[in-house]
Amino acid sequence: MMLSSLFLLKLLAKSERSTEAVVEMFVWGVVGSLLLIGSLIVKAFDQGGTLSLTCATLAALGFAIKVPLWPFTSWLLKAHVEASTEFSIFLSGFLVKFGTIALVSLSKTISLGLGVSLL
Repeated sequence: MMLSSLFLLKLLAKSERSTEAVVEMFVWGVVGSLLLIGSLIVKAFDQGGTLSLTCATLAALGFAIKVPLWPFTSWLLKAHVEASTEFSIFLSGFLVKFGTIALVSLSKTISLGLGVSLL
């Protein structure tokens, strides 16, 4: 899905600066995905539940990049500026909302596990 998104952004771009937006979107997307995969790996090898905070931190950072929350907002700003209207709708209507829903679900799970309300 990421490759098709990058291709659409480059194909339907408004200017020549779209290459910079595509590269930044790709780099931040890969970093966010690696953090999420890392949290799953930590969770898989966590025997006694001692690494659950590390797992939650990695997942929260991965979703913060996908949403994006500050200071990870630069890729989305460039992508929206360079994108066509259709792709901009796709970005905000699907990708960003998916990351937001996942981040809220993660924070609810963490708050239930810690017995503390984060929201």
